[in-house]
Amino acid sequence: MGSIARLKDLEVPPFVINSALLAVMAQRLVRRICPECARAHTPDPVLLRRFGLRSTDGFTSGAGCGACGTSGYRGRTGIYELFRLDQDAMVLIDQGATTQELAAYVYPRGGAVAGSFGPMWRDGLEKARKGITTLEEVGLAVSTADLEGDDGEPADMAFPEAA
Repeated sequence: MGSIARLKDLEVPPFVINSALLAVMAQRLVRRICPECARAHTPDPVLLRRFGLRSTDGFTSGAGCGACGTSGYRGRTGIYELFRLDQDAMVLIDQGATTQELAAYVYPRGGAVAGSFGPMWRDGLEKARKGITTLEEVGLAVSTADLEGDDGEPADMAFPEAA
């Protein structure tokens, strides 16, 4: 959604944005956990709170070995989000909606409108749970603004957990 704001900053008229864009994809690269030295890992409690998580199960990290040069990481992977413009989004753009208003439309209460992926941080969290990357890497790749709502709480729960 930030791309639309940048186009507005460049004084591109809303009707041009709507006629030129079909979709907007955002990505960040995060380091992959080294498969040779991967082990169970408990993320920092502050980071868990930042992502709105209670459970520490399923997270891994690399201990460091000769294969990864003792870094615990080997290679990179992407975390992504995709926003496809539909008629309702185009109306919002024509009306001068802010990035926050567009995000509220695209990701209502943690969901996503048809044809859109969820927020980038959720893709990163899923990859951290699968042992592809660490929660620390995802935390570095996405901003706090992407994770928090106006009240400072996580904007939505990617993986609702049992209490």
